[in-house]
Amino acid sequence: MNKPYRSEKILTLVFFILAFLVLLGFLPFRLKALNRVAQDALLNAGADSVRVERVSVTFFKGVSVKGLETSKKINPREEYRTSIERVDISSNLLLLAFWALGKPDLLNLERDIFMEIYENPFALVSDASALMTGAKPFKKVIINDAGVEFFERKKPGLSVSGASVKIDKKHNAVWGKMNVRQITVPALAKVENFSVKFGADNERFFLMDGSGTVYGGKLRADASIDLKSASVLEGKITIAELDLEQFCVQTKLPQGRMSGKVNLSAILEESNASAIDSVKASGAINVRSLTAINLPLQNTQIMNFVSPELKTLRFSEIRGDFTLSRSKLRFKEIKGSGDIMNFKSTGWVGLDASLNQEFEGVFSKDFASTLSGLVRSSLEADTSGGRRFNCKISGTFENPRVDIDGSVYGRAAGAAINNAAQGLRNLFK
Repeated sequence: MNKPYRSEKILTLVFFILAFLVLLGFLPFRLKALNRVAQDALLNAGADSVRVERVSVTFFKGVSVKGLETSKKINPREEYRTSIERVDISSNLLLLAFWALGKPDLLNLERDIFMEIYENPFALVSDASALMTGAKPFKKVIINDAGVEFFERKKPGLSVSGASVKIDKKHNAVWGKMNVRQITVPALAKVENFSVKFGADNERFFLMDGSGTVYGGKLRADASIDLKSASVLEGKITIAELDLEQFCVQTKLPQGRMSGKVNLSAILEESNASAIDSVKASGAINVRSLTAINLPLQNTQIMNFVSPELKTLRFSEIRGDFTLSRSKLRFKEIKGSGDIMNFKSTGWVGLDASLNQEFEGVFSKDFASTLSGLVRSSLEADTSGGRRFNCKISGTFENPRVDIDGSVYGRAAGAAINNAAQGLRNLFK
């Protein structure tokens, strides 16, 4: 009687042990030691500082990390910081561990991954894609409320905030969707509520159906990037009805203001994608109902000399084709139609607000009649009855320089001499 009874107790004990182990594989457990393991792993990967609020591990389900913050100093002038509210990695950790045992070179402890992210983020995308597709135990990754901010000389630069990402793998590739609350490039652009689908294999990274808002306008974007060469293969960006008044307010334009609606379309050309100044594109821009008031260009000495009315300019339309290379928008020709003046211009505008334009303007007949005699005489007569002039605009948006064509000074001198001669004749009549 005792022997069967003991066997039954042993079997019951074994059952409960197995049940406990199975249950342990599905229930999360948290230890402060796990936080230290995560911190040490990120420090070994190149981070300068790491904070981890909580790490949870479930052997048959995966890992969850909450409250993750890191920083990385690139050089004495530059650094970046990242934050993630929560990241969930779905995977059978036991199977993943057995898989990793057969990959001794999987983790190179001498790699500075945080520096690699800065220098060539697309290489990391390629590595992550290869890891997820190669490791069968990997299922998906979910990231909530992530952000990154770059600093130069402690001044904020490019930043991304409120990013949520879901990544799955399918057919030897990873696919996912990202939603971003805000992307900011100081003094240049702020994109809000941006969402995009993406995919990656070992060779290419795809951005599809990207959409968002930029200063009240609608942004659309698609792109294909070669991960090995970190180069754009093709892509398209469109902006519809961007509000210039919102742009001036939100970028804190230091002087003057503008209003109007901007429409832009650009085709991305094959070029290096690892730096903004390497991106190449071609496209067209159209600005409707533009009003410019007291901009630095309108407050130059030559503009004040010509007429105080030039402090307010209105154009029904400005349009032109452009190419983008080496951080410069190069215009074959920009044309503008306004109530005071029409113009056309060629040259470039830098993304850093530098200017180099050959400008040809024609004042309307009505406006030309309000100019002083000396100014009107110094400008070339136009067939429309107005007055024509040429100048070169250089410098920067905040500190422009206007050089008038030399013939203007010749006509002004001639007009001054004629006026003086007429004054002498009147004196001795």
